[in-house]
Amino acid sequence: MSRRGDIEMLLDVLREMPAEGIELRFPAGPSAPELPTATPAGQQPADGSTVQRQRLGAAAWTAVRTEAELRGLTPAAVLLTVGADVLRQWSKRPDFSLDLALPGRGAARTLAFDALPEDSFAARAERLQQQLAQEPAGDAPTEQDPARCCPGYCAVEEEGGLALTWTAPDGLLPEGLIADLAAVTADALERLAAGAAAWDTRARLTALPAWQRAERESANNTAADLPATTLCRLVETRAAERPDAVAVIAEDGRLSYREVVADARRLARRLTDLGATPGTLVGVVVDKGRAQVPAVLGVTLSGAAYLPVDPAWPAARRAQVLEQGGVRIVVTTPRLRDAAEWPAGLTVVTPDDAEVRGASAEPLATAPAPEDLAYVIFTSGSTGQPKGVVIDHRGAANTVQDINLRFGIGPADRVLALSSLSFDLSVYDVFGTLAAGAAVVMPAPGRAHDPEHWSALVAEHGVTVWNSVPALMRLWLDNPAGAPSGAASTVRVVMLSGDWIPVPLPDAIRAAHPGARVISLGGATEASIWSISFPIGEVPPHWSRIPYGKPLANQTMHVLDHRLDPCPVWTTGEIHIGGIGVAKGYWADEARTAARFVDHPVTGERLYRTGDLGRYLPGGDIEFLGRDDTQVKLNGYRIELDEIAAVLRRRPGVGEAIITVDTNPATDRRQLVAHLLPEDAAEAVPAQDTDAVHARVLAAGRAEVQRAAAELAPAIADFRDLWHRLEALAPTVMARNLARLGALTTAGGSATADTIVAAGGVRPLYRGLIHQWLAVLAAERVLTATGTPGEYRTEQPLDADALDTEIKAALGALTATGTDRVLLDYFTACIDQQVAMLQGQVRPLQLLLPDGDWKVTRALYAGNPAARLQNLVAAAAVRSFVDQAPAERTVRILEVGAGTGATCDQVLPALPADRVHYRFTDVSTAFTASARQRYADAYPFVDYGLFDIDGDPAAHGLAPGCADLVIGANVLHDAKDLGRTLRSVRGLLAPGGLLVLIEGTVNSPLNMVSFAFLEGFGNYQDQREATLLSVPEWQEQLTAAGFTRAASAPEGAPAVDALVQHVLIAAAPAGRAALDTAALHRELGELLPDYMLPHHYLVLDELPLSANGKVDRSALPSPWRETAPEERESPQSALEQRLFEIWSEALGRNDFGVADNFFDLGGDSLHAVRIIGRLRAELGLTQSGDEAVDMLFQAPTIAELAAVLADRPEAAR
Repeated sequence: MSRRGDIEMLLDVLREMPAEGIELRFPAGPSAPELPTATPAGQQPADGSTVQRQRLGAAAWTAVRTEAELRGLTPAAVLLTVGADVLRQWSKRPDFSLDLALPGRGAARTLAFDALPEDSFAARAERLQQQLAQEPAGDAPTEQDPARCCPGYCAVEEEGGLALTWTAPDGLLPEGLIADLAAVTADALERLAAGAAAWDTRARLTALPAWQRAERESANNTAADLPATTLCRLVETRAAERPDAVAVIAEDGRLSYREVVADARRLARRLTDLGATPGTLVGVVVDKGRAQVPAVLGVTLSGAAYLPVDPAWPAARRAQVLEQGGVRIVVTTPRLRDAAEWPAGLTVVTPDDAEVRGASAEPLATAPAPEDLAYVIFTSGSTGQPKGVVIDHRGAANTVQDINLRFGIGPADRVLALSSLSFDLSVYDVFGTLAAGAAVVMPAPGRAHDPEHWSALVAEHGVTVWNSVPALMRLWLDNPAGAPSGAASTVRVVMLSGDWIPVPLPDAIRAAHPGARVISLGGATEASIWSISFPIGEVPPHWSRIPYGKPLANQTMHVLDHRLDPCPVWTTGEIHIGGIGVAKGYWADEARTAARFVDHPVTGERLYRTGDLGRYLPGGDIEFLGRDDTQVKLNGYRIELDEIAAVLRRRPGVGEAIITVDTNPATDRRQLVAHLLPEDAAEAVPAQDTDAVHARVLAAGRAEVQRAAAELAPAIADFRDLWHRLEALAPTVMARNLARLGALTTAGGSATADTIVAAGGVRPLYRGLIHQWLAVLAAERVLTATGTPGEYRTEQPLDADALDTEIKAALGALTATGTDRVLLDYFTACIDQQVAMLQGQVRPLQLLLPDGDWKVTRALYAGNPAARLQNLVAAAAVRSFVDQAPAERTVRILEVGAGTGATCDQVLPALPADRVHYRFTDVSTAFTASARQRYADAYPFVDYGLFDIDGDPAAHGLAPGCADLVIGANVLHDAKDLGRTLRSVRGLLAPGGLLVLIEGTVNSPLNMVSFAFLEGFGNYQDQREATLLSVPEWQEQLTAAGFTRAASAPEGAPAVDALVQHVLIAAAPAGRAALDTAALHRELGELLPDYMLPHHYLVLDELPLSANGKVDRSALPSPWRETAPEERESPQSALEQRLFEIWSEALGRNDFGVADNFFDLGGDSLHAVRIIGRLRAELGLTQSGDEAVDMLFQAPTIAELAAVLADRPEAAR
């Protein structure tokens, strides 16, 4: 249509209704309304159209026209506004654009439709009419094919009335939606015809379809006759009925109902004496164990509310929460009372206090009321300040009673209490379990996330009810060791909540526990644990999500838009919770309370705004869709991250998918990242018989122990003698050190590691080392334990000068040559500089690498006979593995923490150069540069890179499954969190791959005065109490990290009882499916538009979990690696140099090498087009645009692209 034709048509619309009617169409681009669709994004709907017609009678249409004329509005402006209002009710966004057209003609004008908070229908229509009167700017709208892409709305005058038509391609919209659009349009016009009120009201003009209103009312008709009571009253009632029944089962003993209530009443009396009253908070800082249940019950019986604080939290976090809660009394255990730091002004109470033990166990004279506070749980806040959720007894008691009745929980049940007391699932674990007369089974402290421990508890105690976040259940199913399954399983109810339930999980649960009912529960801490449930039957194969369900008793659930109007079926809105369970608000935070707890403007019901997104499904169930932060906008397009994840989850081999948006640090561009967890591959057949391979590798290693020990026997004898004489001197060195620090220098004096560190100016990271010294001296009978944990005393004062004289005399009598002499000099230097190292005046590394000389490290890791033996054993094991691999396969070997190359020196000569790719990595470029200089010519199959064992492998370009064998020599014990590092290393191994370690396995006294200063002991973030682990401890750690068949060479006693080491060999499980991310990307390209395709795919061995077992998105790895300048490969040819220059200009950076990936550098399709344009202009490239861009995707490094271009005649110009 011409620009003049546009204006003439618009003038007609302003004056009078065109005879052919008016039509609204969806515009091209992201500004169109976002309606629910039944067809996946990017996929064309089927041929054919669905048409729905409605007719407005002559009388009603005349009334609408008359009212419009009185207000100065044209009929067209009214009809266009009605159409937009109807679409707005189903649209994800309230503001959008639509194209105005005459039926059978092209689109003439794109109109913007918005909705202001206090708008009336008349105001919106008037604003649209003013927009129509303005001169159209720019070209006519870009046409979409209305029959293929989107619904359309048409209104035509007919026989004095109005014919309304909604049309949509078959299969584009969910079934019935087009009929709803037509019915609601007619209903809205009837409302306008009824009088002026509908034109002026601020309420929404359009209403839900009648059938949806009926479903909504039915779903929220949840009134149930449950007693309004308190949590503590529920427990006391059960205790009166069955006083001798078991209530608590814990590692430290059992409690009957009689004992639980008696202990709680004694505690309550003490708390009341100290000032606990209704409305005040009492802190509870108690580990899992028999004391936890009486502690929280006792607080509630006192009338106060309990504030749970996790003992594992940092001291600063504990103090912050206690201060925010205005806590003056804390209940804890004697052990935590003595070990933890407590803020000033607190009264700390334990069950063992004389005032508690001596109190009466009779019922208290007063009891809390249902409206009194029961507990306050602090959760993380978006501002960084924790927020305390205030829950009363009535709401929490309503939830636990409903759950027990709904799922038949009773006295025969035993419930496994996995959740921390500071996580609200624990409220049911404690009070729900005891309200049912059941027994709560507590995991041991520190083992709440240990699946082997869960299995033992389930088997031993016949656990029948499981209550956790989904990730913990998945973890248990993946680690079934010892768990009764099949017909032997006792688990009959599985309640999952707190996070997404992966679609395959329910069926996997029933496969392992056939009698189990699986229930999805949901809600918020702010609404008394749970508010909604969905019993999960057999999961249909087409489901991408498990439904959220319908509300629980005496609670309501709503999906509302930004004006708190109800969203229609299929339309996304914010989930709101109403009913008895809604919290009183946030503790001492009126602003946050007012923002999240609102009164509905129509019904007056008090609601909690969850911030969660959801939608109603036909039938009255709600579907959970994530949070607002899962919707992002990239390049002008709004993208639902969960939609991409749902498509990925349906692909073969994908067990779980999480999509994030990450910013490339080099270009500041935001890009989509897919984090993928492979599904279990139970039917996968490994390429090798991993059991047999492992057995032969282990046999080769053990045979080499015998051979090498015989060959090195003379050297071993000399080394052993030197080592043992130094070893005998080590306790004397420790005693002298303590004396020099001013400790234990008087008869009868006592000290702890803490007092020595504080008084002696010792760096805090050496506290654990000092503690070890005290234990050694006690074992040598130099000191005596006092009975107070960690405290020792001396009967004879320690004399630093006398001890130093003894040390010097012993050192002076020692002689050695060769590498033994180098080590003797090193140990002597360490002994001389002990206090200086403790106080930070001398760095331990200065002694290991004097003036940068590596002679000590070579003597320590390669030159001495004990180290030479272990390196030979490792080399024999590696060679055995390579020899067993199929001849046509290249074996990928990764060495982590390779350092000076001591092990590499023995391994590389044993390998066939044509069958191996070896990657030498270390945290320091000094080591990788030295290795490249030494090995480059002799071993061309070796390459070099950086890797920090405490970091993210992906940050260094190491993908999951990238290695068939990993070597770690004297390095993994130095990990800050050994379990995390071992899991990370396991993820690098292909299914059935092998790990070969060399590790010291005895914490000898000589180690404690030398190497222990180097090992980062003070930086450990796990539970280790010593630098080195024994062979059984290594096997336990490896097994816990998911390795199998962990064994040592030699088996049992070490081959050399000096500098004691073992070679440890373990296998990665062969049970994960391999994921081809390139194939996944191609498949997604057929299902999703380009703007929804992830830029990066990271395959993970496991998902990082928060303390509550939810997926920790902040801990997901980043795809970008940091490449040190020393590691970059420079252009080697004129063509590579020209490509480097073109890439640098296109990407706006030049800090990369020819082996760096285009996409890792921040490249995308726009950059690719730019580069291809330059290649055409400068190198004469002749391919079409798409073909040329595909070439860059297939050859994403300069080196690869140069190789491709070099074969093309045009590139040779």
